[in-house]
Amino acid sequence: MAASDGDISYANIMTLYYSSAAAQWDAFARVPYLSFAAATAQGLRVYFLRLYDRSIGEKGAYLKGAGVWAA
Repeated sequence: MAASDGDISYANIMTLYYSSAAAQWDAFARVPYLSFAAATAQGLRVYFLRLYDRSIGEKGAYLKGAGVWAA
């Protein structure tokens, strides 16, 4: 279901399409996403998800290790 701006909202993705079987982790980008064998809403097969604890922590560790951020 599309949101009012024509995009699929995060809430709708999580409510209508999320399943643990579809949940994946991109080891290079360090982000979560959902992947489906067949198209779902608006013909999409992949949804990138908002950052969550694991990816936020890994991004913070990367920045700290790169000397960009000191915590």
